[in-house]
Amino acid sequence: MLCFLLFFAPIWLYAQAGIRRAVAIIPFWGEDESIVEQFGDELLFGVSSMKDFAPWPIDMTRLPPDVPQGGFPPFVCPSPSLTRGAPYAITGELTLDREMEQWHLRLYLWQMSDNRLLFSDELTAYDKEDCAGSLPGMLEWIFSWIPSGEPVRTGSGHSRVVYFAATEPLKWLYAGVRGGGALHIHTSPISDGLAEAFLGSYYENFNIAAHANVQFLGALGLQLEAVYTMDFEPDGQTSSFLFPGLLRYSYRRGTMVVSAMGGGYLGVPLGRMKDEYFYHPLGNLIGWTAGINFGNKVGPGYVYLDIRWWTDVTDTAKREAPGGGEAGYLRNMLTLCIGYEAGFFRK
Repeated sequence: MLCFLLFFAPIWLYAQAGIRRAVAIIPFWGEDESIVEQFGDELLFGVSSMKDFAPWPIDMTRLPPDVPQGGFPPFVCPSPSLTRGAPYAITGELTLDREMEQWHLRLYLWQMSDNRLLFSDELTAYDKEDCAGSLPGMLEWIFSWIPSGEPVRTGSGHSRVVYFAATEPLKWLYAGVRGGGALHIHTSPISDGLAEAFLGSYYENFNIAAHANVQFLGALGLQLEAVYTMDFEPDGQTSSFLFPGLLRYSYRRGTMVVSAMGGGYLGVPLGRMKDEYFYHPLGNLIGWTAGINFGNKVGPGYVYLDIRWWTDVTDTAKREAPGGGEAGYLRNMLTLCIGYEAGFFRK
């Protein structure tokens, strides 16, 4: 499954980025940092929604030596060392008309191959929602001034086009499904401070799952899952439902997302696992899980690979006599799944 994803990753990246030209987005000048950030988010979303262009946000905390602190004024062409090969750049300034209580956003579109201003325009808006309604039309008008059908010329005289895939705006909710295989490793309970030899490893297992991740704090989210796992044990087939609650940290860049997660779960044994085994001390399955996943945007959501380790805290024993048998084991699982996840309700 990992080889499958790595094989198709270049195709996905090309599909997402291969026909869009990068536009370096320089943070606006303005007095109100909160409003500047809100209008900046709308600009990123507006450019990412365009057919032929993709935004490239510029980090102003790591400036090249030739760029002053805070950058050049928006009416001055940004330095090529700052835009790093993007064929186009946008600068802007946000000012408040205190009499009308309106914000004025002026944008400048630059062609970086010859440091030339292509066009400048201004819109007025009362708030972020008002800006979102006016900005798409303004962007279409500004970008219409880019010459069509001509490759970007570099200083060396060679033609090239720089591509960049836009980072998706954050969403409040991410939901998805996955399925794959699982390696089960059974160990004896702890003895003399050391785990005894493995009782057995079983790889003929599979699991399917659904999840919902509420992105409540920036990159941090609370993820709830429902997992059905089929277990092929030495004595036959068993199964169980697991219900994890996890903290998930996600790093998103371009079309890619990398997440780390960890937390606990409650389990409900089914079939033979319920009838022929007992669990102590609380009479049910309890455990913890941690792992990572790697995703890439395909269509409206992300195809991802999930790698997870699971350990039951409660040990399992055969119900051979009243009160249960004496020889128990701890169930450990390594799962490898492929899934699809989509975001809803843009922040």
